Amino acid sequence: MRYKEPFTLFLRKLPSGKRIWDYQTYDKNNKRTSAFSTGKKSKTAAKAYCFDLLKKDLLIPIRLRRISFKKYSENWWHWDECE
Repeated sequence: MRYKEPFTLFLRKLPSGKRIWDYQTYDKNNKRTSAFSTGKKSKTAAKAYCFDLLKKDLLIPIRLRRISFKKYSENWWHWDECE
């Protein structure tokens, strides 16, 4: 089986002419995600940023992770425990 990198970096040119490195990664179903910006101008800095996110398990931002309704509603009727 072929080794697959945990993320892919690519250069994106903004309308202002500025160049920024973005990355794509894979979700739980092994599908490629949409692009996320690193905000970095150099490939080396972007790669270091992505490896740092990988260590923290944040390559896919928390706001985009899906939770099941069961998990969401688990403490629904417990006044002190619901969020």
